[in-house]
Amino acid sequence: MKSVSIIVPLYNAEPFIKKCFDNICAQTYCHSYMECIFVNDGSADQSESIAQTLISSNQTGIRFRLLSHDHNRGVSAARNTGIDAAKNAYIYFMDADDTISPYTIELMV
Repeated sequence: MKSVSIIVPLYNAEPFIKKCFDNICAQTYCHSYMECIFVNDGSADQSESIAQTLISSNQTGIRFRLLSHDHNRGVSAARNTGIDAAKNAYIYFMDADDTISPYTIELMV
């Protein structure tokens, strides 16, 4: 089975993080072959603390990580930070305000 890294840049994404997190957790693809890297890109809201709380409560088998930039560097830099940290061969980019179906990763792989 192929391993997948999901990279999610966060910039003032406070209203969207929970739904994004839930969409990732609801994926039908084998959770032990998935990781999700949230990259906080210098948010001025509570994006980082919300993401950390969700990650701490995660019991799905998906490996979640949170990386942070000390100031806003833009979505491309956040994605590149995620790519550098990714441990899997396949990478899926998701924005914090995206909604995906439960079969998205399974179908793409």
